[in-house]
Amino acid sequence: MAKHDALFSGALLALLFTIHLAIGPLVWTGDEPRYVLAGLGFAGGKFALPTAEAWNHFVIATHYSTSELPYLRTPMSFFAIAPSMAPSIVYALPLSALGLEGARWVSFALGVVGLATTFALLRLRHPTSAWPARAALATIALSIPLIEYLRLIFPETMLFALVSAALFSLYTKRYMATVGLIACLPFVHIRALPLEFAFFALAVTQAFRERLRANRIVAMSALFALGVTAYVGLQWHLFGSIGGG
Repeated sequence: MAKHDALFSGALLALLFTIHLAIGPLVWTGDEPRYVLAGLGFAGGKFALPTAEAWNHFVIATHYSTSELPYLRTPMSFFAIAPSMAPSIVYALPLSALGLEGARWVSFALGVVGLATTFALLRLRHPTSAWPARAALATIALSIPLIEYLRLIFPETMLFALVSAALFSLYTKRYMATVGLIACLPFVHIRALPLEFAFFALAVTQAFRERLRANRIVAMSALFALGVTAYVGLQWHLFGSIGGG
């Protein structure tokens, strides 16, 4: 059955890859140019925007018109450019070394990791029959908006990979790993902050049901509190408020 799972996963990956090759280069949409702009700045090793010359050179290399893309038309803080800094930081090196399309394929690879983790979780949930897991995986992989976000510099693909890993850890009762993963969620995007708290409540509830030792639950709570404190502190330091980024 493992061989058949591998063949199915390989065929689905080939289909996704073929679809994205057929689509060709994607237009810059939404906040993606802002993530890229901040990422190019961070690629220099500091929180600073790239020069207008470097930005224009990058845009020309990607065959886009500069008139369609934002730059600093008015004085603006580096941290006000992107709604979330995580994609800019994670994709900074790929953007600098591989260009826009190369970085987008890195995002695609990250999404594939999320799909592989999801499939592993589904197979654990359905150990005797593979087809429910395979059907669910195909539905997820080919769904909108996931199939579109797979090759865009957006936080959604990163969130998908993180949530998949956290769910897998929770299902396999790796509670500290679960808390560590969910602590990263708001760093990827502030809108994931409520999800972090809901996820933690779920993890603690399951830990109590499993009669986990009290010291381990305390350790989970301490790690969660540390993550929230680090996030709030970073937001306050960068933006002067919890919801600034």
